[in-house]
Amino acid sequence: MTPRPGSGKGSRSGALRPCPAMRAALTLQSLREVVKSLVDTPGFDRVYDKIKLLSAIPGKVVCEMKVEEQHTNRAGTLHGGLAATLVDVVSTVALMNTERGEPGVSVDMNITLESCPLPVFHRGDVVSMVNFCSKWVKQELCQLMPSLERYISAPKMGEEILITSQVMKQGRRIAFTTTDLTKKATGKIVAQGRHTKYLGP
Repeated sequence: MTPRPGSGKGSRSGALRPCPAMRAALTLQSLREVVKSLVDTPGFDRVYDKIKLLSAIPGKVVCEMKVEEQHTNRAGTLHGGLAATLVDVVSTVALMNTERGEPGVSVDMNITLESCPLPVFHRGDVVSMVNFCSKWVKQELCQLMPSLERYISAPKMGEEILITSQVMKQGRRIAFTTTDLTKKATGKIVAQGRHTKYLGP
């Protein structure tokens, strides 16, 4: 899922191999070079080019990104596929910023996106149903196919998001990470990801 830093071509995270400098937690500048190397490749990997590393401590990194048109779905909000990509990439960087420094191979990854809560309708509560449907139409939700990409709280084009990833547990072979995507202006969580990686024998 994640390209090899400095490889010159895209690859999956399983192809990453830590260099000796990654055996200890990296400096902030070194990590920035790692992130920069992710976009110095052709193809899909260029989607990372707006990611900026803000801070890092061993096992935890914070990045930011401004949502641009290339990052959005038809509704003009952050694409769910890109949210998953951010979880994949930033959590891998967090793993590389540990004493072991092994980026690992993805075993499991899941994303929870914050949606607009639906009201509870009681039998005969026609007025509430009509009001809700009217609001739904005004928000233009009716123009789109129902999908996991359509969320009221999703960041819109031009908004900045923070991506905070942390290694929760790292064993001899398996590592578990969590990643929060939040709106920079409000701190509101818009997506949460969990990423499990195999570190090798």
